[in-house]
Amino acid sequence: MGIEKYVIARSPEGATKPAALPLGRQSPRSEEIASPFTSFRARKDAASRLQRVVDANLNRSREALRVCEDITRFVLDDKVLTKSLKDIRHKISRAGVGARHALPLQFGNIAQSRNITSDIGKKSSFDKSKPKNIKSLFYNNIHRAEESMRALEEFSKLVGARCTVPLRLSSKFKALRFKIYALEKKALKKLQTL
Repeated sequence: MGIEKYVIARSPEGATKPAALPLGRQSPRSEEIASPFTSFRARKDAASRLQRVVDANLNRSREALRVCEDITRFVLDDKVLTKSLKDIRHKISRAGVGARHALPLQFGNIAQSRNITSDIGKKSSFDKSKPKNIKSLFYNNIHRAEESMRALEEFSKLVGARCTVPLRLSSKFKALRFKIYALEKKALKKLQTL
C-alpha cells in the first residue's frame, strides 16, 4: 500500500474524511490512523490519554500487590510468598519505567498527564466494596492487580507503535500477570486454613 492510504476524500458537505479501506479490510492499521494529516495537537492528546491509562494501571497494580504482600507477610507469615509478591511489584515498577520512556517524550512526563480532579472513574464501586474477611481482601486485590496487568499488556502494544519496545513491554506485563496467577493459587490455598 502506498500513498493511497493517506488520500483524503471530500463528502458532499465539503468535510474531509479518510478514503475507504481496501476491500477485505475491517479496520485501519495503526499507521493509517496516525497519518501525516494528524495534527500535533491530536497526537499529543492521544499520547496524553495513553499515558493516563498506563499511569493509572501501573499505580493500581502496585497498590493492589502491596495489600496482598502485607497479607502474606503479617497474616500468613509466609516469607516466600511475600518476597515473590514484592519482586513482582518491583518488576512492574521497572517495566513501568520502560513504558514511560517508550512514550513519546515530546508529549511530556507521564505523571503530568494525571487528571485527578476530573477523572470520571475516581469514585468507583471498588472503593465502596467492603471485604468480609482477609481472604476476600486478598482476593479483591489480587484480581485488581491481574486486571491492571492485562490492561498494561494491551495498552503497551500502542506505545511507540513503530518500534519493538511495545512488544517487549507487552510480553513483560503478560509474564508478570501469569506469575501473579500462580501466586494467587498458592496464597488462597494458605488462606483457606485461616
